[in-house]
Amino acid sequence: MRFEPKFVIPLSALAACGTVMCIVGCAVPGHWWPLLTLLFTCVAFATAFMYPSANDDPHMHYWFQLITAAAIASSLGLLVIFFRIQIIYGLGFGLFLAGLLLLYAALTVFVVYARRED
Repeated sequence: MRFEPKFVIPLSALAACGTVMCIVGCAVPGHWWPLLTLLFTCVAFATAFMYPSANDDPHMHYWFQLITAAAIASSLGLLVIFFRIQIIYGLGFGLFLAGLLLLYAALTVFVVYARRED
């Protein structure tokens, strides 16, 4: 799969803005525990990057989609749990949630573009 520069630069900028917002969202309340949700985000990105290479077995696409969806749900769920037990609150929660949504928007654009290339 070949990426054109017109897609790589905006996707990397979107992911960088999302990561910065997540870090600032943790710095506002002074707790760094919500960064654990980025582990699930890394799993989601890893499975999404493996998605285009699974051309041999069509069932692998379903496994990659399942693992990616589970990682995204776990990431957002863990953030909500941190909000409910008051580890992250207010502005920090909003910034971190917005950052995660930006990261997942970049991931969605990548997966849609990868499917279009197939």
